[in-house]
Amino acid sequence: DVLSGGGLSAVSRHARRSVKVDSNNLYTASELFTAETIAKLTRTRRDANAVRLAAAEAFLRQAARLGNYRDLVLEIVGTDGFIYANDVQWSNVFQTFISETSESGKLISNHEFSVLTNTSVNGIQDETITRKFLNRYNNSVSLWEAGYYARGDLPPFYNSSIVEFADSDEIQRRLSKLREDHEAALREGYDGILPAYLAALQRFNEEKNKAQLGICAKVVLRIEQEIALTRQGFLGTLTVDNTGADDLVNFTVTLSFARFIDDSDAEDRFAYEVQTLVEITDIEQGSLAQGKSGKAEWLIIPYPDGDQLEDVQYYIGGTMYYEVSGVPTVVPLIPDIITVRPSPKIYLNYFIPTFIYGDDPFTNEVETMVPAPIGVFIRNDGNGKALDLEITSDQPKIIDNEKGLFVTFQLIGAFVGLNQRFDTLKVPLGDLEGHSTAVVQWLLTSTLSGTFTSFNASLEWESPLGDGYRELSLVESLDTHRLHHVVYLSLDDVYDDGLPDFLVDDVEDPDFTPDALWSSHDGKDYEHVNNLEISNISVLQEDLARKVTCLAKVRLSGWSYVRVDVNGIANGHNLASVRVNNVLVDPRNFWVTFRIRHLQGPNEILYHAHALFYIAPDMRRQASNNSDISIEIEFAKITTTSSSTTASTTTLSSTTTTSTS
Repeated sequence: DVLSGGGLSAVSRHARRSVKVDSNNLYTASELFTAETIAKLTRTRRDANAVRLAAAEAFLRQAARLGNYRDLVLEIVGTDGFIYANDVQWSNVFQTFISETSESGKLISNHEFSVLTNTSVNGIQDETITRKFLNRYNNSVSLWEAGYYARGDLPPFYNSSIVEFADSDEIQRRLSKLREDHEAALREGYDGILPAYLAALQRFNEEKNKAQLGICAKVVLRIEQEIALTRQGFLGTLTVDNTGADDLVNFTVTLSFARFIDDSDAEDRFAYEVQTLVEITDIEQGSLAQGKSGKAEWLIIPYPDGDQLEDVQYYIGGTMYYEVSGVPTVVPLIPDIITVRPSPKIYLNYFIPTFIYGDDPFTNEVETMVPAPIGVFIRNDGNGKALDLEITSDQPKIIDNEKGLFVTFQLIGAFVGLNQRFDTLKVPLGDLEGHSTAVVQWLLTSTLSGTFTSFNASLEWESPLGDGYRELSLVESLDTHRLHHVVYLSLDDVYDDGLPDFLVDDVEDPDFTPDALWSSHDGKDYEHVNNLEISNISVLQEDLARKVTCLAKVRLSGWSYVRVDVNGIANGHNLASVRVNNVLVDPRNFWVTFRIRHLQGPNEILYHAHALFYIAPDMRRQASNNSDISIEIEFAKITTTSSSTTASTTTLSSTTTTSTS
C-alpha cells in the first residue's frame, strides 16, 4: 500500500514546501517533526498569547503524528530516498514476485531482482535506492522466518547497525500508534492525519500573524483547600505500677502484630508512634522511678490496603523489658484483638475553566461579572468508607501581579451535587462510600475578563503521626483538567446518575475544542468526544425567532460535540433548543459563548453555539449509508425594554445560567 498509494510521498512533499521561516529557508520532512522547529516558527514562544501558543502546540501534535507515519514507512523501506516512490505498475510487479507461487515464494529471486532494478520507479532517480530496498526486503523476510523479529534478537554475528533489516516489533508499535492517531483525527473532525495536520498548520499561520491590542498582564492566583476525613486508628495503652524499692531502668517496650487467622507476622501493616508518656521517661531504655505509676500511649494506624474486601482481625501484643538492681526482667504483654476495616482510596480531579468573564477594559460600559465553575471529583476507589469527608477552601489569593493589574477574584457559591450551599468556604460531604464519587463546584468571579493560560495543583499530606508517613495517605493522586463546560450524560443508562459531568479539553488546541468526558458516575474519564465537521449552514430569521440549520458528518458513534459560528444570529437572542435528526437535545447540554479578541485591526467577535449529544450506532450507520445528520439550532428573541447594552449582558447572563445550573 505504501509503494502504490504514494500517501507518504504527498505528505513529505507538502512538509518540504509548507514549513518556512521568514528567511524562506525550507525544512525537510524529518526536521518538521521536532520541537525545535516549532520553537523557531513561534519565535518568542514564551511571549505568545494563549491562543497562539495553543495553535503551536496543536501544530506540533499533528506534526508528530505525521512523524510517526514517516518513521513507520522508513522502517519498512529503509531509505529516505525510497519514501518518494509512487509507481503502481512497479508495485504490482513487486507484489507478483513475492507471492507464494513466484520463483522463490516470498523472497525475491536473482532473476526477479534483475527485473525490478532494471525497471524505472516513478519518483526514484537512482537505481541503488531500489537495490537497497530489495536487499532489505529479502533480509527481513529471511530473518523473520528464522524467528528474528527485532534488532535486539539478531544473532551475534549480525551487526544490527549495518544489516538491512526491518524491525517487525517496531513496525507493529508504530502501526498501532498510526491507528490511534487516525482514530484521534476522526474524533477531531478530520478524515485522517494529513487533513488534521493541514488544518493545524493553517490555523497556526493565521494566529502567528495576528497582533493583539494592548499589553498582556499575567496574574497568578492560588486557592488553598484542605480536605479532611476521619480514619480508623487505635489507641494502645500500657500502665505500669512500680511498687518496689528501686527504679526500673533500661525500660523498653516492643510492640508486635500478628494476623488473628493464622498468627502470621503483620508488622508491615501498621504505623505507630508514642503519643503520651506519664512518669516513664522513654519506651526505649527509659526509666520509671520507685513508687510511681507510669503510662504509655501509642497511636496505631493501619496502612491502606486496596485489596482488603472485608474486616480483618489482628493481635497486638509485645514485650516489656526492664532491669532492677542489674537484674533483667522480660514480661510478655497479653495480646489484644483489633478489627481493621477496609480503607478508602481517594482520587482528586479538579476542573478549571479556560475563560472567565468580567469587565472588558476596552469598552466604555462596565460588563457584569459572570461566575465560572471550578469543579472537583472526589472519587473513592477503595472498599471502605471515607468518613466525615469535608473540604475547606480559602478565598483566592493573588501571589504574582507583575504589572499591578487592578483585579480581584472571589468564590461566591458552592454546590454539592445539585444542591447549592451558601457556606462557600466549608463544604461537609459526610461519609463517602467505597467505589463512589462526590461532585463539588465552586463559583469563581473576576472583576476583569481573562483567560486561564495554565494551572497546576499540588498536595501536602499531614499525617496524624507526624512527618515520614507518606504511605499512610488515603489520597492516591491529584490531577487537573481544562473545563470546557458542565454537562449531563442524560441518555446513558449506566452513567446517568443525575449529577453534573464535565466536558474537558485535555489536549490543548487553539480553538479550545473539548476532547473527553468525565463522568460523575465513577469520577473517571468516561470516553473520548467526537468533534463533528459541519456544512451547509442556513439561517431562517423571523421576528421573534431565528433558526440555524446545518449538516454534520458522522465518523464515529458515541458522545459527539458540535460548535457553530452564530455571529449576527445570537445577538439579542437566547438559545432555545437544539435538535439532532429532529430529536431534542437535553437543554443542559447546549449553550452559547461570547468572546471578543481585541486586535490591532478590527476586533474579532466570536459568538458560538455549542451542543453535546449522543450518536447511537444505528444513527451513525444511517448517516453513513444515506446522508449526514441534520442539526437545528433555534434562538428566541429576548423581550426586554432595556437598552442594547443591557440586552447583550442579559444574553451573557443567560448563557452563564445554563453553564452553572
